[in-house]
Amino acid sequence: MAEELHTAWILCLVGGILIIIGGLVVAVLGAILGALATLSIGGVGALAGLAGIVGIIFGILVIVFGQRMYRDPGNQAWAVLVILFSLLSFIGAAGGFVIGAILGLVGGILGLVSKKN
Repeated sequence: MAEELHTAWILCLVGGILIIIGGLVVAVLGAILGALATLSIGGVGALAGLAGIVGIIFGILVIVFGQRMYRDPGNQAWAVLVILFSLLSFIGAAGGFVIGAILGLVGGILGLVSKKN
Protein backbone atom coordinates (compact mmCIF):
# COMPACT_ATOMS: atom_id res chain seq x y z
CA MET A 1 0.00 0.00 0.00
CA ALA A 2 2.66 2.50 0.95
CA GLU A 3 4.56 1.97 -2.29
CA GLU A 4 1.44 2.55 -4.41
CA LEU A 5 0.63 5.75 -2.55
CA HIS A 6 4.23 6.89 -2.73
CA THR A 7 4.19 6.40 -6.50
CA ALA A 8 0.86 8.26 -6.73
CA TRP A 9 2.30 11.14 -4.70
CA ILE A 10 5.39 11.38 -6.93
CA LEU A 11 3.23 11.38 -10.07
CA CYS A 12 1.01 14.12 -8.60
CA LEU A 13 4.08 16.15 -7.63
CA VAL A 14 5.69 15.95 -11.07
CA GLY A 15 2.36 16.53 -12.81
CA GLY A 16 1.61 19.55 -10.60
CA ILE A 17 5.05 21.04 -11.27
CA LEU A 18 4.53 20.65 -15.03
CA ILE A 19 1.07 22.23 -14.73
CA ILE A 20 2.58 25.18 -12.84
CA ILE A 21 5.26 25.61 -15.52
CA GLY A 22 2.58 25.41 -18.21
CA GLY A 23 0.55 28.08 -16.40
CA LEU A 24 3.63 30.30 -16.18
CA VAL A 25 4.23 29.92 -19.91
CA VAL A 26 0.61 30.79 -20.72
CA ALA A 27 0.70 33.79 -18.35
CA VAL A 28 3.96 35.12 -19.80
CA LEU A 29 2.77 34.65 -23.38
CA GLY A 30 -0.46 36.41 -22.47
CA ALA A 31 1.48 39.32 -20.99
CA ILE A 32 3.68 39.56 -24.08
CA LEU A 33 0.67 39.33 -26.39
CA GLY A 34 -1.13 42.00 -24.37
CA ALA A 35 1.90 44.31 -24.50
CA LEU A 36 2.49 43.90 -28.22
CA ALA A 37 -1.10 43.83 -29.37
CA THR A 38 -3.10 46.77 -30.56
CA LEU A 39 -6.07 47.96 -28.56
CA SER A 40 -8.46 45.77 -30.54
CA ILE A 41 -6.93 42.48 -29.34
CA GLY A 42 -5.25 43.62 -26.13
CA GLY A 43 -8.01 41.96 -24.11
CA VAL A 44 -6.96 38.59 -25.48
CA GLY A 45 -3.55 38.95 -23.84
CA ALA A 46 -5.12 39.89 -20.52
CA LEU A 47 -7.47 36.91 -20.75
CA ALA A 48 -4.57 34.56 -21.53
CA GLY A 49 -2.61 36.00 -18.61
CA LEU A 50 -5.56 35.41 -16.29
CA ALA A 51 -5.96 31.86 -17.60
CA GLY A 52 -2.28 31.25 -16.90
CA ILE A 53 -2.69 32.40 -13.31
CA VAL A 54 -5.66 30.05 -12.93
CA GLY A 55 -3.49 27.26 -14.35
CA ILE A 56 -0.80 27.98 -11.76
CA ILE A 57 -3.41 27.73 -9.02
CA PHE A 58 -4.63 24.39 -10.44
CA GLY A 59 -1.07 23.07 -10.41
CA ILE A 60 -0.60 24.08 -6.79
CA LEU A 61 -3.89 22.39 -5.89
CA VAL A 62 -2.84 19.16 -7.63
CA ILE A 63 0.33 19.11 -5.52
CA VAL A 64 -1.49 19.95 -2.27
CA PHE A 65 -4.26 17.40 -2.80
CA GLY A 66 -1.71 14.77 -3.86
CA GLN A 67 0.15 15.35 -0.62
CA ARG A 68 -3.10 15.11 1.36
CA MET A 69 -3.91 11.87 -0.50
CA TYR A 70 -0.55 10.47 0.62
CA ARG A 71 -0.96 11.60 4.25
CA ASP A 72 -4.62 10.53 4.61
CA PRO A 73 -4.95 7.30 2.60
CA GLY A 74 -8.39 6.44 3.96
CA ASN A 75 -10.05 9.45 2.32
CA GLN A 76 -10.64 9.02 -1.41
CA ALA A 77 -11.85 12.61 -1.82
CA TRP A 78 -8.25 13.79 -2.19
CA ALA A 79 -7.67 11.47 -5.15
CA VAL A 80 -10.90 12.66 -6.78
CA LEU A 81 -9.79 16.28 -6.33
CA VAL A 82 -6.41 15.49 -7.91
CA ILE A 83 -8.21 14.02 -10.92
CA LEU A 84 -10.60 16.98 -11.13
CA PHE A 85 -7.92 19.66 -11.04
CA SER A 86 -5.69 17.70 -13.41
CA LEU A 87 -8.54 17.76 -15.93
CA LEU A 88 -9.25 21.43 -15.25
CA SER A 89 -5.60 22.28 -15.87
CA PHE A 90 -6.29 22.08 -19.60
CA ILE A 91 -8.19 25.37 -19.23
CA GLY A 92 -5.41 27.55 -17.90
CA ALA A 93 -2.15 25.68 -18.22
CA ALA A 94 -2.58 23.66 -21.41
CA GLY A 95 -2.57 20.61 -19.16
CA GLY A 96 1.04 21.21 -18.18
CA PHE A 97 2.16 20.47 -21.74
CA VAL A 98 -0.44 17.66 -21.65
CA ILE A 99 1.97 15.31 -19.86
CA GLY A 100 1.43 17.12 -16.54
CA ALA A 101 -2.30 16.48 -16.67
CA ILE A 102 -1.72 12.85 -17.67
CA LEU A 103 0.67 12.32 -14.75
CA GLY A 104 -1.81 13.96 -12.37
CA LEU A 105 -4.62 11.77 -13.68
CA VAL A 106 -2.55 8.59 -13.32
CA GLY A 107 -1.51 9.62 -9.80
CA GLY A 108 -5.11 10.34 -8.82
CA ILE A 109 -6.37 7.07 -10.28
CA LEU A 110 -3.57 5.18 -8.55
CA GLY A 111 -4.60 6.85 -5.29
CA LEU A 112 -8.20 5.75 -5.86
CA VAL A 113 -7.45 2.11 -6.57
CA SER A 114 -4.70 1.57 -4.00
CA LYS A 115 -5.50 -0.73 -1.10
CA LYS A 116 -6.04 1.27 2.05
CA ASN A 117 -5.99 0.21 5.70
